[in-house]
Parts: sequence; structure tokens; C-alpha cells
Amino acid sequence: MTSTITLISAQFEDDLSARSDESGVPASALGHVAGSEAHWAASGLPSRKRNVRSWLTFWADENAAHQFVEKRNDHIPLLADATDVLTAVLQPFAAHGDVNWFDGSAAALNFQLAQRPDKTAPVFIITSAGFGGFGSGAIAFGQGTHTVREAVQGQDGVRYEAQILADDPKIDGVTLSLWDNQMAVMDFAYKRDPHKSVMAVMDHEDVVRGSFTRCLVKSFDGIWQGKRVNI
Repeated sequence: MTSTITLISAQFEDDLSARSDESGVPASALGHVAGSEAHWAASGLPSRKRNVRSWLTFWADENAAHQFVEKRNDHIPLLADATDVLTAVLQPFAAHGDVNWFDGSAAALNFQLAQRPDKTAPVFIITSAGFGGFGSGAIAFGQGTHTVREAVQGQDGVRYEAQILADDPKIDGVTLSLWDNQMAVMDFAYKRDPHKSVMAVMDHEDVVRGSFTRCLVKSFDGIWQGKRVNI
């Protein structure tokens, strides 16, 4: 059975408090990452953008994923107050690396992969990094992330981009992006700076794990930053 991932992102008029979201981990979910939007300063230090929030949830069953999206307001009542909401149902077709999203302990990704889509199809990218310390490597990672996110803004081929700074500081945060196709991803990530150079930071001892997952898009719909996004 193909692994399935749901994403819900929401923007609010006012900042949320640390206790505004009481939804918790959905029943029958394999894993779950929830948190505020991450803001990286040029200094390399992160902060929380508390009026933007996302929920990334992992499922063994595609039907359960679709049902969760359809009944999202029942599980996350906070969404009723959002100004913008988008939802996605995704299926990994390529993944590598280690994460601690599932039971709190680090382990290699072990998705049941979907069939690789056509190269012209939209692709959703999930990446993560875990840190063993907050030294020069972590600062360099933050500085690089700040530079990359500035470059992504307005980048041709990008339809959506966000990050999750997890509520639980022991859980790895994630970066999220929706691209027109796999070639657009490869060109930005591996062939051009700043991302090409920033990838070298992942070899620093501060960065103890990382992951990269490519997903086919089963559905992607909503309003984001005042604009309709739909696939």
C-alpha cells in the first residue's frame, strides 16, 4: 500500500499563541509534524512567524488521508479562524535520509513508494535537517537557508514554498515546496547557487541527519497569500 502524506497550511490575521492549536496527532497517523512558519534571519538564527501554521501528517492508507483532509476542521478547529487555507494529498516516489518524525527516534525513511510520475508533472519536495548542536555548522545552515528562501521567492517553477519550525524542538523541521516539474527542481537545487553551495553545509558535524523526499501530487488546492493554488 502506497504511503500517503497530507499537508494543511493556514494563515491567520493575528499571531497565534503557543497554546492556540490543541489538535494533537490525528488518530491512525503514522507520524505528524506541526508548527509555525520558520523565519531565518541573515545572522542564521531562526524565529517563529506565528500567524502561519502547517500540519504535515503521514498515513499508511490513502483513503484515511483524504478523509482527514475532508474533515480537517473537525480535527483542527483553529482552521475556522484562518484567512488562507490550502490542503494537499501527496505520495512519495523517491526518498532518502534519516528523520525523527514518527516515534521521536531517528530512523531511515521507509515509505512505500508510488510509481515515479512523468517528468513534466508537478512535484512536491519535502526536506529536513536535524542538529546535534548549535555551533558554526548550524549557524551556516541558517544563513544558507535564509539566502535560499530569498532566492526561491519569485523563482520560475515554484508554486508554493513554506517551512515548519516544529512545536516540539526535538522534532526535525521541514521545508516544503511545490514545483512545476522535476527539471525545475534539479536545475535550482543542483546546478545553481545559492542552493548548490549551501548543500555543502550538510556535511558539518552539527548537522546529524537530513532527508529529501519527492512526491507526486494527488491533490493540491486552496488560497495562499491571497491567490488560488490548484492542481
